[in-house]
Amino acid sequence: VFKRKRILKFVDKLPGGDFVKLLVGVNVFFQLIYLTYPTSQIQTYQNNFTLNQRNLNEGRLHTLITNQFSHHNYLSFAIDTLIIYFMGNSIQATAGAAKLA
Repeated sequence: VFKRKRILKFVDKLPGGDFVKLLVGVNVFFQLIYLTYPTSQIQTYQNNFTLNQRNLNEGRLHTLITNQFSHHNYLSFAIDTLIIYFMGNSIQATAGAAKLA
């Protein structure tokens, strides 16, 4: 119950209570990080944002989440953004922003 109240407070603070726009924004943010990351240090990006066995073995559990927003090409980024937008809006319209969060 406590976590649900925190989620509801968080969603209420979003402009218009629109959680989907936040997810799309996070997706765009991670794509911009990838595009601006120096190619000489791409291994650092992969260690901090992508999911693989080594990251899990080394305790980088945050990659379970950041991996969902990491893309290595424009097609992957575009498809993922469209899926987040259309499915997210559908879920948000049906169940509400708090359920989506």
